[in-house]
Amino acid sequence: MAMDGPKPSEAGRAWASGDAVSGWQKGAAVREQALAPVTELMFDLAGVSMGMRVLDLGAGTGDQTVSTARRVGSGGSVLATDISAPMLDLAREAASRPGSTTSRRG
Repeated sequence: MAMDGPKPSEAGRAWASGDAVSGWQKGAAVREQALAPVTELMFDLAGVSMGMRVLDLGAGTGDQTVSTARRVGSGGSVLATDISAPMLDLAREAASRPGSTTSRRG
């Protein structure tokens, strides 16, 4: 019996659509400003600090991924995963912008 790879779910296809990715990206600056205090509190409560290794599930376009990478510094690492490959592409772009303390891997 031959088995194919995993089939994308309906939700996976929806989040990978160009409209979903574009809409999410357009709201990034507003989300970051609105959620910054809560994000910092979340990091504090989780004990995220220099040198840690962090797994970011449902990273989307990397809003919190890049903030997490700054917090863990060059001695730490952040692995981002998401159901939407196009959103992760945007997260990679964000991680490679000047001023980001992240390095990207494919």
